[in-house]
Amino acid sequence: MRKRTLRSTRTSGIRRRIAAAGTLALALAASLLAGVRGTAHADESGETVAPLIVGGNEATGSYPFIVTVDMLRDNGEMRHRCGGSLIAPQWVLSSAHCYSDRSTGEVWDADLFDVRVGSFDRMSGGEEALVDEVVIHPLWFSGDPLQVADMALLKLDRPVSQAPVALADELTDVGTKLRLLGWGYTQTGGPEIPTRLRQLDTEVAPELSCVVGDAWDIAEGDLCVSPEPERGLCNGDSGSPGPLWNNNRWEVVGTVSRGVGDGCAVGSDVIAGVPFVQDWIQETVGG
Repeated sequence: MRKRTLRSTRTSGIRRRIAAAGTLALALAASLLAGVRGTAHADESGETVAPLIVGGNEATGSYPFIVTVDMLRDNGEMRHRCGGSLIAPQWVLSSAHCYSDRSTGEVWDADLFDVRVGSFDRMSGGEEALVDEVVIHPLWFSGDPLQVADMALLKLDRPVSQAPVALADELTDVGTKLRLLGWGYTQTGGPEIPTRLRQLDTEVAPELSCVVGDAWDIAEGDLCVSPEPERGLCNGDSGSPGPLWNNNRWEVVGTVSRGVGDGCAVGSDVIAGVPFVQDWIQETVGG
């Protein structure tokens, strides 16, 4: 992205962000997984990185709604943080853990983030925009031991011309086919996240496949996916969409949240369900 050009009107804000980035980096490092278990955000520098798809292929087709979100790091560089979905001309749906610290209730400054919309290449193409506001679903900070409502909305500094994606009205049944998109690692530990978008065709799994008896378990409103061995999500995919083809269009049924296995594509994955937070989305975007 043309980060310096985009940020030229926020020079003082960047300086403040860089000064604070060292402290933030500590918080990000604390959120890194042992192995790959847990939330899936990405970074090429050894800092926290969202998960990427294992066992998938380079994306084909048309996804004008796909979003890559970059984050300002402590060295002053912008690096991939998470994915997202354009759901309105000025709004992106992503994952709460990409933009906040659940343990403290802190929501990170919108000035830290830029987006690229509608490109398979996370480094070029599509449309670029700044993030003006980060809105986290209130249940994310509810104190529930499970990761309920891992959802965030990013308000852009201007409307973009790419076509938004539709949102699914209801959760799908076990066995329903859906597609996962993302720029996450293709294997546990890297070595680096891909530049080109990848996709994986999978299906909804039984909820028990995403229950291991700890905080990573499936929560209310979530979907369990990726039941196939050696096929699933990895660090770098967080916030990316899980769309299904319905009524001759893509509909996002969930956003990538976390894995329950001890490595990428070792166990099933959890995506936060869109229907569960539909009212909140409409109130936030419509307001």
